[in-house]
Order: sequence, then C-alpha cells, then structure tokens
Amino acid sequence: MKPTVVKVRGNPHRVTTGGFKVWELHKDLTASRDFFIAYTIVPPGAREGPHTRDSEEILLYLEGTSVVKVEGGRTYRMGPNSLISIPAGITHSHTNSGDKPSIQVYIRAEALKR
Repeated sequence: MKPTVVKVRGNPHRVTTGGFKVWELHKDLTASRDFFIAYTIVPPGAREGPHTRDSEEILLYLEGTSVVKVEGGRTYRMGPNSLISIPAGITHSHTNSGDKPSIQVYIRAEALKR
C-alpha cells in the first residue's frame, strides 16, 4: 500500500446548509468503521446546529474564532491551535464568532451499525 497525499484546492466537495465549505480529505468505509477527516472553512457569522452525532466529533481550529455550544449550556470559545472533542450523543452547535473565516480540521470515526 502506498501513502496518499491530498491537497485542499478547487471547489469544496460540499457546502452545508449553514454555509460551511467542506473538503473531504479522507473517508474510509471499512467493515468495522466509517472514518472521516475534512478541512472546513466557516465564513464569518456562519452557524451549524444544533445537531447530534452517533460518534465522537473532534475539531482542530487552525485560524479564526468560533463558539461551540453544547447541551447543558456550556460554551467554548475556540481559536487557533485549540481542539475540542465532543462525545457521541451530545447536542451541540458551531458558530464563527469572528470577522474572518474560521478554518478547522474535522475528524470523526464511527463504528458501523450492523
């Protein structure tokens, strides 16, 4: 097996209803898991959520600022070089709270349902 190199360029693979531009860097659907990594650009003021995932969601912020709100009223202010891990089943939302795009790496690894 050879290493795989992926570069973020061109148009995003998809744009969410909240305006998040998503480039899928790695998607591995195997017999036991669905592993996903994406590079995401979130325009100023864009918002996604509230939503819940069946797996842990990990966000590494590279640029810009964001607010992550989770059930129970907790709010986390995220900036460059911050990481948040949101457990499966926790309702949460993401908002770009700054005046420039927020850039993040998104990781999810979900066990497949049989």
